[in-house]
Amino acid sequence: MKMQIVAFVAPFLLFTAAVATAAAPDGKPSDLIDVQSANCAQFEKAMSYAKPPAKPTKKQAAFATLAQDDLVLAMTWVNGYLAGRDGLKGGAHSFTKDWIVTYMGKMTAICKANSGSMLLTDVAAKL
Repeated sequence: MKMQIVAFVAPFLLFTAAVATAAAPDGKPSDLIDVQSANCAQFEKAMSYAKPPAKPTKKQAAFATLAQDDLVLAMTWVNGYLAGRDGLKGGAHSFTKDWIVTYMGKMTAICKANSGSMLLTDVAAKL
């Protein structure tokens, strides 16, 4: 199990290191999701940038990289929050690709049903 987690997390760590050293495109802030006050509008914006078109411009590709990094960090926090709140319950909050996809969908639905200013901490509490 530990090897599966390491194999899953290692690419994200390398990805994060690469993004941390890259300049943000056009001088825009590097974080689309502000971890201090993350809200639905930031989450939805990051989601829209995360998958660029088939032939992205350099700016679109750079924004996709930044958005993907921020989304992984946000989902890491959500996973830790839920595991702390609910306990592990036999692996209910195992940090896997399937978990990320499932919970990103749930968070998107909650955000769409509420205000863009709703904090992600409040969204996580509704999961």
